[in-house]
Amino acid sequence: MREAFPHAEFVDATGLIDQVRFIKSEEEIAALRKSTQMIEKGIEAKILHAREGVIDWIVWAEAMSAMMRAGSEMPVHQHWLSGKDPVRTLTRPTFRPLERGDLIIDELEASWIGYRSQIVQPVFVEVANPCGIDESPTRSIRRSDGEAQTRTHPCSL
Repeated sequence: MREAFPHAEFVDATGLIDQVRFIKSEEEIAALRKSTQMIEKGIEAKILHAREGVIDWIVWAEAMSAMMRAGSEMPVHQHWLSGKDPVRTLTRPTFRPLERGDLIIDELEASWIGYRSQIVQPVFVEVANPCGIDESPTRSIRRSDGEAQTRTHPCSL
């Protein structure tokens, strides 16, 4: 561009563009609402299929399928984790059978005409048991920097 316009002054307009992006038209708001409705279909499917013995991958697939049957474009952002005490969602489903009391934590995404919504809706398998059966009052966890840290379990408070 500098060759084509040697006398032009180029300025950073990032802040201006960001401001324009944050203000949504009625059409954009409607598209975001539509994509949110699609996610709600995925959540309904997740709740319906999250049963003891069902492979977590199957529950995930049912949620994805429900959103796409509702009209979603292929989602690109999907975090999912299940187990007795999941601590982060930056994973994908495994082929692990769900157990009674497992918690599924995920972030579902749907897209309508390129507008993407995301929702986090935790679901317990058959029974809400955030304390687990054999929970100790504290446990050691390892932070991302590798340092060990003791965490008090919320059920012991």
